[in-house]
Amino acid sequence: MIAANKSALKSSQLILFGILILAAILRLLNIGNVAYMHDELSALSRLDFNSFSELIEKGIKPDAHPPLVQVALYYWVKLVGWNEWIVKMPFVLMGICSVYFVYWIGCKWFSKNAGIAAAAFMACSEQALQYSHIIRPYGSGVFLCLLLVIFFIKGFESKNPSIIYRILFSILLALCGLNHHFSLVFAGVFGLLALLLIEKKDFLKYTLFCFLGALLYLPNLPLFLKQMSYGGVGEWLAKPEVDFIYNYFNYLSHYNVVLLGFFALCLLCSAIYSLKGDAAFKKHLIVCIILFIAPFLLAYIYSIKVNAILQFSTLYFSAPFLILGIFSFLNFIKIKPLYFNSVLLILVLVMISTLVYTRNYYGLMANQPMERYTKLSFDYSKKYPTNKILINTENWFIDFYKKKNNLPFAYESFYDKDVKEKDFLNWLKKGNETYFIGANLPENWTILATYYFPYIIKKEFGFTYEWFLFSKKPFKNEFEPIFSETASKENKWEVKGIESEKGVNEINSTFESDLVKTFDVSELIKNRNYYLAITAEIKLKEKTEDAFLIQSIEPIIGGEPYDWRAAAFREQVDCNDTLNWQPIGLMNRVIILYPSYNLIKNSRLKTYFWNSKKANFLVRNLKLRIYQGNEEVYKLY
Repeated sequence: MIAANKSALKSSQLILFGILILAAILRLLNIGNVAYMHDELSALSRLDFNSFSELIEKGIKPDAHPPLVQVALYYWVKLVGWNEWIVKMPFVLMGICSVYFVYWIGCKWFSKNAGIAAAAFMACSEQALQYSHIIRPYGSGVFLCLLLVIFFIKGFESKNPSIIYRILFSILLALCGLNHHFSLVFAGVFGLLALLLIEKKDFLKYTLFCFLGALLYLPNLPLFLKQMSYGGVGEWLAKPEVDFIYNYFNYLSHYNVVLLGFFALCLLCSAIYSLKGDAAFKKHLIVCIILFIAPFLLAYIYSIKVNAILQFSTLYFSAPFLILGIFSFLNFIKIKPLYFNSVLLILVLVMISTLVYTRNYYGLMANQPMERYTKLSFDYSKKYPTNKILINTENWFIDFYKKKNNLPFAYESFYDKDVKEKDFLNWLKKGNETYFIGANLPENWTILATYYFPYIIKKEFGFTYEWFLFSKKPFKNEFEPIFSETASKENKWEVKGIESEKGVNEINSTFESDLVKTFDVSELIKNRNYYLAITAEIKLKEKTEDAFLIQSIEPIIGGEPYDWRAAAFREQVDCNDTLNWQPIGLMNRVIILYPSYNLIKNSRLKTYFWNSKKANFLVRNLKLRIYQGNEEVYKLY
């Protein structure tokens, strides 16, 4: 029996060693080619200060994140420089350590098999890999949250608790709070749940060490209150839909139905077998479940009632405990090592194959926006000579990669400037350039640019970026619509005004709306990554600002629009120009217009001109077009 136990222990140690080696390989693979993404460059751009106090005032207070990671980066880059793989290395190492921490907690709370299965998942998980590769407070947050639980177990659940671990527990409470607001939530929720796990005689001591943790965090309270006044990121983040949690499980399963079914089955088994567990098992399972549910509910309710904050990253701090809960049933199943190891191997192989091939994780991570913008713009501005290059993002980000890769070229950026669409068009049409390079353009700007540069001869789409090379000179167009319809009576558009000449409609004071059509797009939109564009040319017969090209997503049975957008004359055209034809248009991602496929089926798209002040103007070439979109733009989310 002793020999068998030793053999099983050795086997589990070898498997754990293999999982840790795999975790290291997956995190170090291609690390030298992983450029900084937008959020990382944002953090790095707030490090170039002469003093710690200046860092706090200018680099941390304006941001919405606590100071720990920013302060650590401040000193780390001073020590090692700015090279990506070196700067990222502490986060990679924390990611590898987190895999072991999950195993350790699983062994203590449930069983070795539960710990090994959860560690294998963490080793291969896309979310865990991504946050091991980016210098933001998510990978560090999971590392600290897991360490917090480990020090709790060693300090309060072990047979011979040490005061050192209790002090470390207090320190970790504070560090979790200083890392991210939702690792602070995790620490708070766990601090309360831990009352279920301690013995009554330890209640006072535990409370005192929690109080010590709160005291250590206290100096950050003014910064916390200031950051809380920012509200959230609701300007660009949509409120969560009711299927958010299902989508999150899909994300954890690499959007693979087999993995999703496997995890659902494991979750069901854990729910069934939880009834057989002893008091300690049930308490630990309850802690795991609430550690995941409580932050989710807090973020969901806040997002619905106040301002959107809920993202997949919000739940990452609790995700390891969700996974431990899913595999907790392994505490009760006596399974032969050969069978267990075989299932584990299949799980790992499926996760890696979906990670590499289905999700294209490494390809997406290797191509980040700012580095691609600079390389593409430099290379193609030589092949297709132009000085009209617009990279519409923070200058610091682009200049960083220009300097790093020695790419001398001039560019313009209108980022964070009060530049209207008509200002962009005025800038675009100046000069005699044959080619125009545009990167990170608002969708409306992209479609409006084709009025003056009608050929898109090169484009590159990737994770969170789009880059275009436009031309006045005829070329094969790489951005052709997959559907196009021009407004006309023959195409069943409601034309109320006068057709002053072939293809030209006059809109005047007689009607408040004209050139109306309602589309059933359920047959047209097969992919929510499509772009939907409505464009026209207008010529003013009098000076006016109060006319609009409208796009409205409306219920089939009537009622308020789900989404209503307008291309305003005052924003897009020179309202004093009564001599020339001018472009006007809207282009949007379908995924933004239609948050779910059900909305596509249960709504209609209506487009029309709204002549609110009943002005006089001419319209021609009014078109609805649908383009193949960027399949990868949100793929890592």
